[in-house]
Amino acid sequence: MDLQNSATVAGTLPGPAPGAPPPRQLAAGEGAAWWGESWRIFCAAPAVWIGIFVLFVIVSIALVMIPVVGSLIHTVLIPVLAGGVMLGCHALARGEPLRIGHLFEGFQGGRFAPLCLLGLLAQWLVGTCLLGELATRRTRGPRSRQACRSTKCPHRRRTRPVRRSRTWPPLGGP
Repeated sequence: MDLQNSATVAGTLPGPAPGAPPPRQLAAGEGAAWWGESWRIFCAAPAVWIGIFVLFVIVSIALVMIPVVGSLIHTVLIPVLAGGVMLGCHALARGEPLRIGHLFEGFQGGRFAPLCLLGLLAQWLVGTCLLGELATRRTRGPRSRQACRSTKCPHRRRTRPVRRSRTWPPLGGP
């Protein structure tokens, strides 16, 4: 164990990884400034942002409609499409125009494999959580109806038989 990098020994958090920029510390009020900044980014090209959103929804619906594997592919490709949107934000910050094609820039260059790996990791986490839930879920009753025919079965419903009124059908009826 490296004692110099241990947060418990030094009493502070460990430093950034080699080659990583140092973390920034901001005041809590900076969160409100982020909302304002995001609104300015949207106002720079609102029609294109709406077009990117509509195209994203169409692609998502088309992928999910593919039987069996569509939702898996969709989950893996979400980080790739989100990476393209982030590249569009970065282009606006550099003063370049936003294009609808920015949505698909996550597929280009060396970005596709790491973003797909992130999507696969998300898919694995969701699958693990679902399997864990299924493995720990308790059954709510006997597996067959025959097992519950006995009057001593605790799962059997205890209801009273429905009794008809003597005046059925209601008076004045046919």
